[in-house]
Amino acid sequence: MFDQITNKKGENLYILTSVSTNDIKPYITVNTWAKCKEQLEQMIVETDNDRFFAQLIHKEVDDKFHTVKASMRCNRKGWGNDFFKYITIEPLYTQAWK
Repeated sequence: MFDQITNKKGENLYILTSVSTNDIKPYITVNTWAKCKEQLEQMIVETDNDRFFAQLIHKEVDDKFHTVKASMRCNRKGWGNDFFKYITIEPLYTQAWK
């Protein structure tokens, strides 16, 4: 039996993962659905200035199952090729034996 992990307040927890094709280590955080979506909105802001370029390619939000998939195309201007950022939010489950 799989149960979703909750915090001390009884709120369900979700894992937000962000991976870039030019980074070695992914960014991972665990929080409530509302906080994860808030962080996602901060991460996917489109930017085009003289130092950095970021363009949202795909965003798929499923409020029924509380999952998100997003991808972005980015470039640090003057520092080489484009890189891609992939962001997901998934429910956090544990295997509980009952």
